[in-house]
Amino acid sequence: MMLERLVISGISAVIPCYLKELGDITKIYDLKGDEYLDSRCIKSVIKKICYMYSVDAAALRFKCFKITGQKNIIPIPLSEEFILVPFKIREPMVKKDPVFGYFNYEMIDNIESGSGDKALLNLKNGLHFALCESLKTALKHLNNARVLKDHLYGKEKTGGIFRTNNYGGYELATKDDIAFLVREIEGLINMLKCN
Repeated sequence: MMLERLVISGISAVIPCYLKELGDITKIYDLKGDEYLDSRCIKSVIKKICYMYSVDAAALRFKCFKITGQKNIIPIPLSEEFILVPFKIREPMVKKDPVFGYFNYEMIDNIESGSGDKALLNLKNGLHFALCESLKTALKHLNNARVLKDHLYGKEKTGGIFRTNNYGGYELATKDDIAFLVREIEGLINMLKCN
């Protein structure tokens, strides 16, 4: 019941956590930055959040893959105001340990260089999270969320490469579209060289 209340009031972060007495659990932060513990693992919590939004996680994952071209570690766009962006938040203690936390795209203030070659994620509510990934990788995850938001919720300018669709709008060109164009251009170049 706590998770349902948090989803309604707003979530800023969902991260995996290991507590000696409880094992793998999930920390959930509300929009104000208050922390709540859920005894379930993060995979179950994310699945439950998707269920509350009436979203089939597998179908959504496939749709996001078609847009971003990325198969793993992709954002979860549940609504225009609630897109969960994955960031590596911890190192695994044992194989198969969940290492990614999910952060509300709208709550992310910025990402900056942290200690060493790692990034620091700052939320608008004042929370800070040291990430276990580089600034470049973290910015890539954030950009994937922006692309998904723009593509799924009607924004035309995503800063990406576009192709027109049959409805007079634009959609992101896929890797296959770009590969096709490269082959066509190479064919034209070879044809011009022969003449």
